[in-house]
Amino acid sequence: IDISVILKEKPEKDIPIPEGFFVKTFPKTTAYVYDYRGPHDFITLVYEKLHELHITKKLPVIYRPFDIQMEDFLTPHSEYDLVTKICFPIAQ
Repeated sequence: IDISVILKEKPEKDIPIPEGFFVKTFPKTTAYVYDYRGPHDFITLVYEKLHELHITKKLPVIYRPFDIQMEDFLTPHSEYDLVTKICFPIAQ
């Protein structure tokens, strides 16, 4: 399982990274973004459907897609209100 924390800016001081975790820096990029609202349990099905629609063949995708959970899934609210952005990095 991949779990990511995305920061808009580099922190002013080093953040201690627990053993088994790592930091990966990506350059600023343009992405095709699909907003999915619903349980994160179904995210694999959404990825599959987007691939069935040949999104990666229709767009100049340059790197594997990633998703960003916009809500804190630990706070109590309906899982059907969770918003996830599925991002396909594309050539500019």
